[in-house]
Amino acid sequence: MTDGKVIARIAPYKGDYKSYSKSNELELAGRLFVQDNSFDVQNVLGDQQSKFIYEFYITAKAAPKYKYRIMFVAFGISVYPVEVSLEKSIADEIGMDKSEFTLSSEEEVINLVGKVLGSERISAVVSNLINIE
Repeated sequence: MTDGKVIARIAPYKGDYKSYSKSNELELAGRLFVQDNSFDVQNVLGDQQSKFIYEFYITAKAAPKYKYRIMFVAFGISVYPVEVSLEKSIADEIGMDKSEFTLSSEEEVINLVGKVLGSERISAVVSNLINIE
């Protein structure tokens, strides 16, 4: 289809994969904080909620340093549920209420990937990448 000019990759990712906001110092002023010095060994035994985090992106053979990141996926040892952070314009185009959501099954993941890869946004990006010389 792209004659090897466009490359899709799924790669391990280390870093934030979900949106968040941090409180600033003004919001913290005036609040009373009590430090809990207790320790429960059960909190450090068993599954530590480790996440496997991957980024899904496309790039071009002619521009190997360019990366169009499509989404992050994160999951635990049991695979499902899968947390997804999808690029907002794609999420909007395929009718998602939010760009960050959870999928519960392989069927949902396959359905999402099909919609994403069939989106006009991805088609436009792929078309632009094909034309890079």
